[in-house]
Amino acid sequence: MKYMRLFTILTLLFLITGFRNDLKAQEKLGYHKIKTDSSGHIIPWFHEDPGISFDHIVNLVWNFWDTMRRDMNGIPYYMNHQVWNQYFNDARGVGGDQFAMALSSWRLLYAYSGNMKVKENMKFIADYYLAHSLSPQHSEWPEIPFPYNTYVYSGVYDGDMILGTNYTQPDKAGSFGIELINLYKLNSGERFPNTTYTMYLQAAIKIANTLATHT
Repeated sequence: MKYMRLFTILTLLFLITGFRNDLKAQEKLGYHKIKTDSSGHIIPWFHEDPGISFDHIVNLVWNFWDTMRRDMNGIPYYMNHQVWNQYFNDARGVGGDQFAMALSSWRLLYAYSGNMKVKENMKFIADYYLAHSLSPQHSEWPEIPFPYNTYVYSGVYDGDMILGTNYTQPDKAGSFGIELINLYKLNSGERFPNTTYTMYLQAAIKIANTLATHT
């Protein structure tokens, strides 16, 4: 009887341990099954080498952005919306700092990868936003970008998401101005600098002057 109890206990421990190990094998972190090294430490799902995994993930993010579908007004989806949906277009327009954050991220990605498509995308975002978002010269806050497209598919940024048309957010203008300066610097050190980059510096100065007059 004593040996039967011991056998039963050992059998239960074996089953429980096996069950727990099976659960661990199926456990996920995000969208992928957890992988561990010989010490039981979690390692990247794509490759054991963190550098190779990092490069893979960064390029997945860039490819998602670079190949995102165009919207019904002909410009990329991310120029109209703040939330991605695979099956339908989200009803909201862009987020307040959306373009400044994109430029900030792509500046780091370009420094990392040297991918010219990244740099061209930065120019596209800056050019389009400057051409379709600035407040009128005669306004109280002249020549700073509006943060939101109140008519989502208009292709024009003309106000604030909550308050509506002709309302702005000065801090968002400042964030974008900083990224315009960074974009200018990105090209100014090249052997044959593109003179069109000067307009980014000029636009940043105008934004700074407007903000300074209200400080």
